[in-house]
Amino acid sequence: MTGQESRRFALVRYARPMMQNDRTHWAVKAGETADWRFYFKILAKEAKIPHLERVRIEVNHYRTRGRWPDVAGCAPAAKAAIDGIVDAGVLDDDDPTHVLDVTYNVLQMPPSWKKPGLASALQIVIVEVPTEIKET
Repeated sequence: MTGQESRRFALVRYARPMMQNDRTHWAVKAGETADWRFYFKILAKEAKIPHLERVRIEVNHYRTRGRWPDVAGCAPAAKAAIDGIVDAGVLDDDDPTHVLDVTYNVLQMPPSWKKPGLASALQIVIVEVPTEIKET
């Protein structure tokens, strides 16, 4: 490692994410996908995240109650969120040359995030990979 610190940017949507096992009509799913994509595009622009060449992405699905979902169950929402981040100009694309990996976690929601009626939140953490670091 060169000693260069990796920059981290976190974006959060306080809502139940679309889930892999949802059984919704394709038109409803398309609308939800567009909504998640647009929401994260706006979040990324408001956060003024600079253009990044290579990143690792952490997807954190926070829960307050209920049955624990599959770890990557929120992949449809995460994919739409990442597409929104690309739309915002943070990344040129979400292909493997720009997004080295995506990891998923299901976590207990932090007490400071809890609000009445809120059972879920999706956090996308973008971790810059310095270009001097060569992947093996």
